[in-house]
Parts: sequence; structure tokens; C-alpha cells
Amino acid sequence: DIPGVQEKCLYPMDDSQNVYPERQWLEKWKSATKTPPKTVGQHGLEIFVVDGGFTDTEGSYKKGDWLRLPTGYILDASSSATEGCTLLCKSGGFMFAIPDSVN
Repeated sequence: DIPGVQEKCLYPMDDSQNVYPERQWLEKWKSATKTPPKTVGQHGLEIFVVDGGFTDTEGSYKKGDWLRLPTGYILDASSSATEGCTLLCKSGGFMFAIPDSVN
């Protein structure tokens, strides 16, 4: 758990039936929330900014922005000091995101 971030799972990652794993969730960040740096895992990560905005080392993202982050990307993000943000996140479902060494 990250202080200032609420998470609600929408679709769980389940590889038990030999299907490609996927997970979808909502994150609601309070204003001035700083997350610890996190390396994107082997399934990649998509983020859609539903409301508010956040920044990371690559730029600033606002309502309506969509990010598609590859395996190995380091997400070091924080919400604005005046408003938080709501993010729709998805990992899995990216065949290109799995390095050849994993196959």
C-alpha cells in the first residue's frame, strides 16, 4: 500500500487457465502524493488519466492522457500539489512487452 493512493481492482490477473495474464484497476491519488519509483514488469503498463493529473521524470500528464509504458520503464510519479488524480491502469495483454529471453 502506498500512502495517499487508493486502489480498486477491476479485473484480476489470472494465468491459471493458460490465458495471457491481464489486470485492470483504478487508482485514486490524493493531492501531493509521491509514489516510490517502480519498475514496470514484464507485461507492460497502460495508464489513462481519468481526472486530475500527475508528473513523472518524462513529463506531465492531465485528464484524457494515455501512457503505454514498456517493460523496464521506471515510473517515479507524483500528483499535483493542488489536485490529486484518478488513473485507470492495465497490465498484461501486451505480447510485445515480454522480452525474448522470457519466452
